[in-house]
Amino acid sequence: MLIASLFCHWAWFKIATNAPASIAALSTMMIPVVRVFSGMLVLGEQPQWPGYLALVLVTLALATVLYPARNRT
Repeated sequence: MLIASLFCHWAWFKIATNAPASIAALSTMMIPVVRVFSGMLVLGEQPQWPGYLALVLVTLALATVLYPARNRT
């Protein structure tokens, strides 16, 4: 666990220093998604409906921010 935590902190600081602020901020929204899937894969956990709802909401939030705006001409 310590090595994984060190790697993740190192990767986050690399992203935060090299990527634009908007991309670095969006990457923090993926933390709950990674956490749920890691729990399923590593610990064999089965999320309840609030976990799935959270995944859907985070995915919709990311899609809303990343989807290009339409020209209204």
